[in-house]
Amino acid sequence: VFVAASLLACAEARVGWAVVECGLGGRRDSTNVLGAEVALLTSVELEHTEVLGDTLAAIAAEKAAIVAERGALLACVPPHLTPAVREEARRRRGGSVTQLPPSADRDADNVELARVALSR
Repeated sequence: VFVAASLLACAEARVGWAVVECGLGGRRDSTNVLGAEVALLTSVELEHTEVLGDTLAAIAAEKAAIVAERGALLACVPPHLTPAVREEARRRRGGSVTQLPPSADRDADNVELARVALSR
């Protein structure tokens, strides 16, 4: 209900672009209906394993499932998770997958992801 209400508010305000955060993963998240041109994958941790999977690769794939058909996915995940992210994006018929190298500073990584997304 909250996602629907926020999307209605954005539509009524004629918002051209919006930053919308997924609540849980990507595949089953209610924001998946947006068909976003660009999706960001900011981090992958062992969380919500009962829903997302019990390995980092499984969780990365679930989160990557937010990418829309022909949409771009920008990811900042450890290199060993990149294959799972790319495979899921391919399965979802996503467009490009851009992998940014993660650093030890998650906030800096998120700023860089946002910078790259806004430059598209």
